[in-house]
Amino acid sequence: MSEEKQQYTTEEPAAQAVVKRRSAEKAFKSSGLDDFMAYVQSPWRIIWSNLLVGIFRGLGVAIGATAVLALLVWLLSLAGSFPLIGQYARELNDQIAQYAEDTRYSDDFQRLEVLLKRIEENTEATKPGAQ
Repeated sequence: MSEEKQQYTTEEPAAQAVVKRRSAEKAFKSSGLDDFMAYVQSPWRIIWSNLLVGIFRGLGVAIGATAVLALLVWLLSLAGSFPLIGQYARELNDQIAQYAEDTRYSDDFQRLEVLLKRIEENTEATKPGAQ
């Protein structure tokens, strides 16, 4: 009987160690630490995820700024009919509308073309054999 008891006690710690190891592996996998380690060890994953985060963050800023400006212009157009602040609201609304119209870059390419032609003419005139 003492042999059975001794055999049982020597097998018990080994079985407990296996159970502990399996539970530790389960805990490791469920914690997501293995995924995090794979992420940290791959620079291309880091670059790709940061690129996507940057794109969506910039898109969110653009959409948010557009919504806020649209709301501001709408509120200013409503405030234009108030007696005391109506004049200031109309002026601010006109300034915002003028700024939006100026930033459309409608004739910037034409001005750039004229500027490039003048630069080309000046460089042709300053060449040693051009007279």
